[in-house]
Parts: sequence; C-alpha cells; structure tokens
Amino acid sequence: MYHRGWVTWGKVWQRWEVHNFDPGGQEEMSTESIPNTNEIKMFMHCQLCADEFENHEHPGESMRTFTKYEVGYTKQGLQVWCIRHEKNVMHIDFEGYQHPANMTRYLEPGT
Repeated sequence: MYHRGWVTWGKVWQRWEVHNFDPGGQEEMSTESIPNTNEIKMFMHCQLCADEFENHEHPGESMRTFTKYEVGYTKQGLQVWCIRHEKNVMHIDFEGYQHPANMTRYLEPGT
C-alpha cells in the first residue's frame, strides 16, 4: 500500500510517495489500526506563540485559531514549523526508518 501526492520542496512542486513497509523489507505494514480521527492527547505550541497568547496580546482568539503551522516531511523525518514566527516547533528524526501512516481523511456519509 502506498499514498501519492504533491508537495512543495523549496519553491518546486515535487511528487511524494509514502510506502508502508517494515524496515527489514519483509512485508507491508497495515495502517488499519491507525485512526484518521483526532487522537491528540497533548498539544504542542510554538513557545513564542504561547508567550504572546498568555500575555493576552490577541484577545478573543483561541490558541487553536491563533497558531499557524506548516507540517511536512523533511530529509530526516517530519517537521512542524511556526509560520507566524518563522521558527521550528519540532523536527522528528526518523533515523532512516519508514513508519506506517494513515493519510486518509474521514468522509461524512453521502460524500
């Protein structure tokens, strides 16, 4: 199983593929046990955004609507980037391993 799409790498659109297989190359890993619903248990935020929000610099806004992030694959793994401050929030190094990922979205009945 694999997923395909297009991403920007620098200023150039490039094709990506995510192949789901175990690092030993034995067999394909299943993504059936990985839900495509919001399963977040703890949120992470840009520290600069959190400081601004805590100082009430943007009244009436929630942290969810205030923050602006880009999330994407890098040569090392996966990175969360704060657009508002142009700073790294988190960069995960997969250490050369490929991990299974559910890249589907929930479809409402009738769509």
